[in-house]
Parts: sequence; structure tokens; C-alpha cells
Amino acid sequence: MLSANFLAKLGAASDIMKIWEYSLDALKNISTGDALRTHVPKV
Repeated sequence: MLSANFLAKLGAASDIMKIWEYSLDALKNISTGDALRTHVPKV
């Protein structure tokens, strides 16, 4: 019972880490996109 509960918590933690990494990648993409946009002259 304890081990199953522990494994469930580990699974939830790994899901949170995946979401966190995805969010960080999205933030990086947004910030680099904004940086590129400011350097490109508006037509």
C-alpha cells in the first residue's frame, strides 16, 4: 500500500516536472521571438 502510494506521488512529481520544463521552453521561445521581432524593422 505504501509503495503504491509512493509510486503514485513519484508519477505526479514527474508530470509536474514535464509541465515545468514545457513552460520554461515556451517562455524561452516567447522571449526569443520578442527579441527577434524588435530587431526586424516593421514594414
